[in-house]
Amino acid sequence: MSFLDPSYLINIPISIRVNTGIDALSHLIEGYLSSNANILSDSLAEKGLEYFGDCIYYLQSEKLNLKQCEKLLVASTIAGMVISQAGTSLPHGMGYALTYYKNIPHGKANGLLLKEYLNFCSDKLKVNKILSLLKFNNLDDFGTFLDKLFDEKISLSEKEIIEYSYSMVGNTLKLKNHPTKVTVEDIATIYKSVL
Repeated sequence: MSFLDPSYLINIPISIRVNTGIDALSHLIEGYLSSNANILSDSLAEKGLEYFGDCIYYLQSEKLNLKQCEKLLVASTIAGMVISQAGTSLPHGMGYALTYYKNIPHGKANGLLLKEYLNFCSDKLKVNKILSLLKFNNLDDFGTFLDKLFDEKISLSEKEIIEYSYSMVGNTLKLKNHPTKVTVEDIATIYKSVL
């Protein structure tokens, strides 16, 4: 059961709002770019991304008003509908290692990987649509926003990158949702981008 009461978001710590908000955003992005995406999930994802674009800059605000909180909740709810049809993909699968072994909150782990994931995706029409709906001019602007949002780089050794990359390649549930072939080298390149 989910209680979509926007007042819940008004006084929560900013870090929780940011991490859970970016997790919802990654649901929208990954579902939209999934090999399981369809006309219904895409329509939902586009509406969710549009809503998210209206409030993305408020994630770090000291105080959100009820209307902004409501938009975040609606976008998050739509994101849940999207992944129930299309699933999540590489950022979620890759983010688990950062959460389990580096103690990085789940949404933040996904967010650290999002820019390079979008750079890796071959469907540039959809990538550009995502950026447009979120009101970013280009992928670098989106990356700069995420860098400021998290203001942190992480440390991964070469050994960890190799281990995490091989583990991700073995995660067939997440890999099957990515529409093109993914190699260990591809995964390692994405991980290296967060260093």
